[in-house]
Amino acid sequence: MSPDPTGLWFDPAQPGWGASITQQGGNVFIALFVYDAEHNPTWYVASNVSDHGQGNFLTPQVFNGPLYRSTGPAFSLPGDPTRLSVEQVGTIQVAYLQTPDPSTLRIALTYSVGATQVSKVIQPLAWADNRDDLAGNYIGSIYVTPQCGFVPIPWQAPNGFSITANGDGYDIAWSTGIDTGCRSHATYTNQGLAGALSGALQCGPIPDPVAMLGVLSIAGIHASPDGLTGSVTLAAPGCTYTGSIGGMKRQ
Repeated sequence: MSPDPTGLWFDPAQPGWGASITQQGGNVFIALFVYDAEHNPTWYVASNVSDHGQGNFLTPQVFNGPLYRSTGPAFSLPGDPTRLSVEQVGTIQVAYLQTPDPSTLRIALTYSVGATQVSKVIQPLAWADNRDDLAGNYIGSIYVTPQCGFVPIPWQAPNGFSITANGDGYDIAWSTGIDTGCRSHATYTNQGLAGALSGALQCGPIPDPVAMLGVLSIAGIHASPDGLTGSVTLAAPGCTYTGSIGGMKRQ
């Protein structure tokens, strides 16, 4: 799934319901922590959720797989694999919802347990963020392709970029030539394990580029003290550009 959904997800309309989603390669592992009809805490797991090509033009990626319930010895007892059993109780399906704002991640999740089917829209559970790791000078690039045919792209960052904390947001800047460049003053949004930056993009002569190209959004940002990755969208008049950003921090 893109962006990577790894993390904890919740339904704000149903406190106590939660999902842990972990992606490795093309496989997604989902654990649901819920309550049964008697209000007892219950776990369901799906260890083989993958894309079987069931998407469409509205939702290109749909991941699904079997859902299981397991039972075993009490946690306070020595491990005994002979007392562990796994039973398939239904199926589960997840797909990203297309939202107008790329910084808003939502997943449509549907699962069945026997004859009962549950559908909900879930969002990342956030209790911290990665904004402290964003600022720095990066060796890397921003690379995009236009979604409106062949259009020259003079604003990409092939030779690195910088992110600087500035007031209530961050300044993203890079050079596009000897005396030209681009910049965006972006606001930060938490996305659980990831983050997002969004702001107007201006390009032109350095140090004061003024030509407004559109709104630059960087979503699914995974940042660390060493670097970052994310997905990029530029919503410009007459065309939308999509791609990715990645870079290592200069030491």
